[in-house]
Amino acid sequence: MPYLRVFMNDIPDSNSPAPPTDNGSSPGFETLGLTPELLDAVRRVGYTQPTEIQRLAVPPALEGKDILGTAHTGTGKTAAFTLPMVQRLADHVDHAHPRGMVITPTRELAQQVAAAVQRYGATSSMEAVIVHGGTSIRGEVEELEFGCDVLVATPGRLLDHIKRGNVDLSFIEVLILDEADRMLDMGFIDDVKEIVAACPKQRQTMLFSATMPNGVLWLATEMMRDPVRVQVGLESAAEGIRQVVKPVDWAKKHALLLHLLAGLGFCTVRPAARHHQTSRRAVGGTLSGVIARDLTDQSAHRGSAHRAGRPGALAGPRDLLLRLLGLLLLLLGLLL
Repeated sequence: MPYLRVFMNDIPDSNSPAPPTDNGSSPGFETLGLTPELLDAVRRVGYTQPTEIQRLAVPPALEGKDILGTAHTGTGKTAAFTLPMVQRLADHVDHAHPRGMVITPTRELAQQVAAAVQRYGATSSMEAVIVHGGTSIRGEVEELEFGCDVLVATPGRLLDHIKRGNVDLSFIEVLILDEADRMLDMGFIDDVKEIVAACPKQRQTMLFSATMPNGVLWLATEMMRDPVRVQVGLESAAEGIRQVVKPVDWAKKHALLLHLLAGLGFCTVRPAARHHQTSRRAVGGTLSGVIARDLTDQSAHRGSAHRAGRPGALAGPRDLLLRLLGLLLLLLGLLL
């Protein structure tokens, strides 16, 4: 029987290590092989116990091995690749050329990674430069001309800089791809391949992804050498995510999806929605029309609300981003 897979999303916004424990010491991180300087940096941040992905990925990464990691958001994978990269690059910091590079699908992730590099590399005066869309490319050119040790970038903007001759990747020693499955979904894989081709073949490569679809596995095969496979949390969702499987006939998937959307407060369920065709294409087309009508009606209702009644009517948009994410995941579930 077909089913609709639903992800109720409330993901923590941190990829950092686990919160500190009560004993105030950090024996866990001391067992990973980090230098005293990095251990001090971890203590200053306030973390004491490494997460599972950090315990499994950091030691082989410090040995220079390629890492193929599978871990959900919120498991601490940013530190899992940032700490070994910073330790490797700290022996020679001159800002002349980027020697480490992290590619992420979004600028928000790029900003998080760059902050982690600055945090853990502070004792060695390590510099990180971020390049991503949505900002002035002229300012990024000036940053690149000034120099950096680590380059954090989104694929499209980085490829633009490469084609303009603004950045030299021939000194890259550590290449990291974060959220590779999202880059695949967003259509960035061809850009990533072109970027990887501009890097030296002799390098350390780490790839992290929440899932391992065939496209990501093929990419890993092309760009990695005998990677150490690290898998964390595959049998259950990351903390803060609830997964629900709803067995349902194709004829009822449309009505069920609308019911779930209504539960999120995204739209209302209309009696007329019960009458629809059962093919996948028909369900998708009918669904988009019904949701569009619901959103239009709700927007019109809010627009005509009296001023006294608007605070309650406008309370919903505060979590609109969460609702949109839920809608996207539900639609993906419909196509499975």
